[in-house]
Amino acid sequence: MSNSTAQPVTHLARVFLEPTNVTHRQYEALRAYFVDGLPSHEAAERFGYTPGSFRVLCHQFRQNPKRPFFMPTAKGPAHTPKKKDDVREQIVALRKQNLSIYDISRSLKNLGHHRSPAMISVILKEEGFARLHRRRDEERVDQARPTHADVADARQLNLVPRSFRTRFGGLFLFLPYLARIPFDDILDKAGFPGTKMIPAGQAMRSLLALKLFANARQRVFCYANGAVSKEDQDDEILRFVEFWKQRTGKLPEELVFDSRLTTYGNLDRLNGMGIRFLTLRRRSKRMLHEIHQKPLSVWRRIELKGIARTYRTPRILDAKIGIRNYTEPIRQLTIADLGHEEPTLLLTNHLRTSAAKLITRYAQRMIIENEIADGIDFFHMDALSSAVAMKVNCDLQLTLMGSSLYKLLGRQIGNGYERAKSRHLFRDLVDATARVEITAKDIYVYYQKRAHNPLLLAAGFDKANVRIPWLGHRRLRLIFG
Repeated sequence: MSNSTAQPVTHLARVFLEPTNVTHRQYEALRAYFVDGLPSHEAAERFGYTPGSFRVLCHQFRQNPKRPFFMPTAKGPAHTPKKKDDVREQIVALRKQNLSIYDISRSLKNLGHHRSPAMISVILKEEGFARLHRRRDEERVDQARPTHADVADARQLNLVPRSFRTRFGGLFLFLPYLARIPFDDILDKAGFPGTKMIPAGQAMRSLLALKLFANARQRVFCYANGAVSKEDQDDEILRFVEFWKQRTGKLPEELVFDSRLTTYGNLDRLNGMGIRFLTLRRRSKRMLHEIHQKPLSVWRRIELKGIARTYRTPRILDAKIGIRNYTEPIRQLTIADLGHEEPTLLLTNHLRTSAAKLITRYAQRMIIENEIADGIDFFHMDALSSAVAMKVNCDLQLTLMGSSLYKLLGRQIGNGYERAKSRHLFRDLVDATARVEITAKDIYVYYQKRAHNPLLLAAGFDKANVRIPWLGHRRLRLIFG
């Protein structure tokens, strides 16, 4: 009879007992079965496999027992390559010819040497060269220079009857939507600045056209705040609740959000309003230490269904806890084996919903993050106002308008386009060449033959018969080849 007590599993031991890497997990499961003699069903349960899938894994291993589980590390060069002093000498020689770092970079590129202006600046500083003074045009290298753009003047818009081709034909698909909006009146009431040469409406429509004809777009953002400061971010979720109530006349039923947008006290306020919520909890070192001390027997493994991800069988701890400034017990889900190095903590006032449904619900938040990534890809939301000088809030408003127009286009087309990726919408529908013919009363847009024209015809775009106020009140006619 043994009187020894079970030893707690150390943090390092968990690396082998709870592998997160797929290949490592297969290796440990096979080793437990073939080397340690663990029964098949126990090995499958320990490492998160179904009995059937583990039998398949064992069969594949028997067919290929020399399968490499561990790849050798690639070794680098045995010796440090010598510095190319000839390039440095060329840089010095070119600077002596009064060339800027950008001129030097272009000259080296023509010689087959790629050096960035920043690297050239460092080399010149090491060689003792000071920065160049501002040079006159006649002192600069003879090369192509920016040309002066034509002066913008909306009064010079020429609508005399004529015909021309354009690669921006897809933008005309959005004109019926914009024509229904009293856009100029809205801008006037908002006090948006404008001049006789560039009225506010023309300025905003021009900027919106740049937004629409980028590379992609998909869904609509109904709320955005580009001026959230660190001091105000804790109450941002309450500001959204107020916004939603003003727009819809009722409180939101459920909110899934980031932990930085609220506090425990604000969670209590949401619970008092009857709003269901799901949010991450920030992990402290003490919390992580307590989680790592939990024995394996208290964890429960679940299966996530209806979601496309690699890690579908995480381990969870499901408990009701008390937190400061929250009057009632709150439910905390501790989730491991989700592909992250440390466990994930979720807080929610859903007390009866299954853990699998809640984790799947929170995972759907990634769809929103994908939309933001899509916005970065299409509207360059990570570099707002980078190309045209305007305030971030104005740029963000244009982003919301462009997003809404793409969503309307997808919904009108249907056939799955209401859920299509934005790059898909742009490629199939908006990126279209057309011939534009202006007459005394109409504007005809002739699209060349394309595989997706039948979808536009079925959606009724060929029946567009709307006057465009800012184009001399001419009627827009869309004709598909």
